[in-house]
Amino acid sequence: MAPTGPWLPRASHAPLRKLFAAFGLHVEYVGRASETAIPDLAAYRPRFQPWLLPAWQRRFAPTRGKTLVSDDRLYTLATLLRQALATAAGDVVESGVYQGGTARLLAGVIAESGAARPLVLCDTFAGMPDTDPAVDLHRKGDFSDTSLEAVRRYLGAFAGVEHVPGLIPASLAPLAQRRFCFVHVDLDIYTAVLEASRFFYERVTPGGFLVYDDYGFASTPGARQAVDQFYADKLETPLVLPGGQAVIFKAGAR
Repeated sequence: MAPTGPWLPRASHAPLRKLFAAFGLHVEYVGRASETAIPDLAAYRPRFQPWLLPAWQRRFAPTRGKTLVSDDRLYTLATLLRQALATAAGDVVESGVYQGGTARLLAGVIAESGAARPLVLCDTFAGMPDTDPAVDLHRKGDFSDTSLEAVRRYLGAFAGVEHVPGLIPASLAPLAQRRFCFVHVDLDIYTAVLEASRFFYERVTPGGFLVYDDYGFASTPGARQAVDQFYADKLETPLVLPGGQAVIFKAGAR
């Protein structure tokens, strides 16, 4: 909604919102910038979106062309990882790496925090494996424009990055004795998301996070089905974000 003037008093906002809502539209009152000094006004579209700020855009710049994850989701990953590093024990893992863009972001957050936490990257590094056409829309070979060697080169400036190539869950066996403060699952398909959840959930320490990138997208219905199925009998409830992610805040034992 455009800034109001004398012809449109503030009190009229609520009735207008109801009127527009009847047609499936949302109206937002922003007032007059000349009347109120709003810090970072350019990042209000119409509400404050911190990932639009120059500092965040500079942080995201190295990931451009290496990830399909939108800026709001990158912001979620960086913010939750920063908290996990400060409040929970364990390593950091990403399951579903593609070309390494989000891994680059996570590695940067770890480096900036000064935490000596390994970043473990799990992927086929060769694209999508076999899928289940009953629940998945992706097919074998999707996202194959990557390789282990290319991801290694891209992340070569960061210490503590470990690569675990192979199919889930068999490839995860070497991690059985590890504990994690943060898990990013970006696997797209039902079986992989379900198996990753089964493996990592019990290894995430209390106060840590599991973030599922694909939960809310129409192109990945199997991912949502896997998350809903897995957490149906757990203490935690997935928090679904407007950008499509689902976040699990790992609870302690009752």
